[in-house]
Amino acid sequence: MNEYTQEDKILLDTGGVTTFPTTPWNRLYLYDVEHNKWKLIKSSMIPYYGFGSKFILNKQKIYYNRFGAEEGIELYSKKTKGFGFGKEELDQAGICTISPEYMYYLKESGASDFKNNIYRKNLKTGKTEVFLKGEFSYILRQDHGKLYTYNNVDKQIYEINLSDKTIVKCKNRGDIMWAGYIDDEHFMVTDGLNVYSYDKKSKKKKYYIKDLKKEEDFLNDNLKIDNNKLYYSTNNMDVFMLDIKTGEIKKIASESKNNKNSAWTSVIFTKSYIVIDITGEDYKNRKMYIYSYDGKLIRKVNVQPVW
Repeated sequence: MNEYTQEDKILLDTGGVTTFPTTPWNRLYLYDVEHNKWKLIKSSMIPYYGFGSKFILNKQKIYYNRFGAEEGIELYSKKTKGFGFGKEELDQAGICTISPEYMYYLKESGASDFKNNIYRKNLKTGKTEVFLKGEFSYILRQDHGKLYTYNNVDKQIYEINLSDKTIVKCKNRGDIMWAGYIDDEHFMVTDGLNVYSYDKKSKKKKYYIKDLKKEEDFLNDNLKIDNNKLYYSTNNMDVFMLDIKTGEIKKIASESKNNKNSAWTSVIFTKSYIVIDITGEDYKNRKMYIYSYDGKLIRKVNVQPVW
């Protein structure tokens, strides 16, 4: 579920804490970044059952993981409007990505020695089929009619055209964590330490960032490409804009000063905003810092503690 949201709304698991820090119930909220409004989507009714850290907002429906002590991660969906219970979509889903017509998913997210096929589920009929056989892992995301993933057998990134299933392959030195569409001739890849574009015709790579050494400079797995600009964040909670045409890199936001004693962090790119989410080491203070893409701090938002 690595895609950035196409709207200015995000999903947050607040942990369900209101007065007692040890409350074992989690709550999933939809937060409207534009209007600074919250909506409760789901409360976990079973103690110590939680929601995953990745969510998908697809039109008027939300997809979320729910998991407990038993093996496997369940995938549910729920409409954003009206009342109703969550609908179980899959009994096990490691990574999934949603289009208007289909859901593509891997049962396991990490690498393994057994097959991890790409499955496709028709959202209208419910029919599920094997879309592509192989040992895929780490990423599975859609971008401009392409599906990006990583094959553990030949150690290559796959760009799969969803209309005809033609595949472009690109060798990488190690595992990857994100790949995305630039144009019909190029796509972008990062493993956290390197960032490069791949020319599908010449089969050559152009490196923008290479062999990062400091852990605080490593890239996070949420990125966004828009109008030939790559937006990314680092472990230090710095947010950068990379001009794909010129190679110029500019820091546009930073909350590194609030990241020094953090327990958990995340950066989310929405349609119009950058959301930097930081939880303190005591798990009692959680704040979101909302920025525009030109680097202006719009607001700070207090969030319920995680635990």
